[in-house]
Amino acid sequence: MVNSRINSDDAFSIPQLTEEEVCSYLRNLDTHKATGLDGLSHKFLKMSTYLIAPSLTKIFNKSLSSGMFPTKWKTSKIIPIYKSGAKCDVNNYRPIAIFCAVSKVLERHIHNHLYQFLVSHNLLHHAQSGFRRNHSCETALCKLVDMWTSNMESGLINGAVFIDLRKAFDMVDTDLLLRNLAVYKCDDLTLSWFKSYLQERDQCVHFKGTLSSKKSSL
Repeated sequence: MVNSRINSDDAFSIPQLTEEEVCSYLRNLDTHKATGLDGLSHKFLKMSTYLIAPSLTKIFNKSLSSGMFPTKWKTSKIIPIYKSGAKCDVNNYRPIAIFCAVSKVLERHIHNHLYQFLVSHNLLHHAQSGFRRNHSCETALCKLVDMWTSNMESGLINGAVFIDLRKAFDMVDTDLLLRNLAVYKCDDLTLSWFKSYLQERDQCVHFKGTLSSKKSSL
C-alpha cells in the first residue's frame, strides 16, 4: 500500500517561493509559446523578470498560503487546429488550450516539488515512462522487449493488450485524483490548493479573430 511507504512525518506541502526562484522560472519561459487571454506574452514576462518578480512572488505565495488558485487564471483560450476532412465539421479540429503565462510559473514550481516528492518516496510505478525525466517511448519499449524476451526464454507465452484512449485527459476523474493525492500524504492546505486549481474552469474559443463567450470546461 502507498501508506506503508510514506512516513506520517513526510507529508507533502508546497513550499513558498523566493524571488530568486521566481526569477529563475521567468528566465526559463519559452518565448515561442502563444499568449493567453491576459495578453501577457512569455517574451514580455521574460524581459520584465526583475521588475515583476517581487510582486509575482507575493501573489504566488498568497495563493499557496490560502489554498486558492486565482480565478482569472482558470480560463483557457481554445485555438481550433484543422486536421483533415470537411472544414464545417467541428470533429475535424484539434483544440489547443492556451493559459496565461503567469500561471505557468507557479505550476512549474509545484510540479518540480511534487515530482521530487513522488520520486524520492518511490511512488511512481517502475513501468511508467510517460511524464518522467529520462524516460520516453523508447524506454517503455525496451522494458517490454526485455520482459517478453525473458518470458520466451522461460518457455512462457506473451500476450499484450494496447489501449488508445480518446481524449484521455478529459477522462481523468478529479475527485479520484484528489483522493489519490490525499493517499500520497499531501497536507490539507495542499489538497485545498489542488481542489481549487482543478475545479470551476472555463474556456472560450478564439477563431479567425473572434472570441466566443466563456463556457465551463468541467
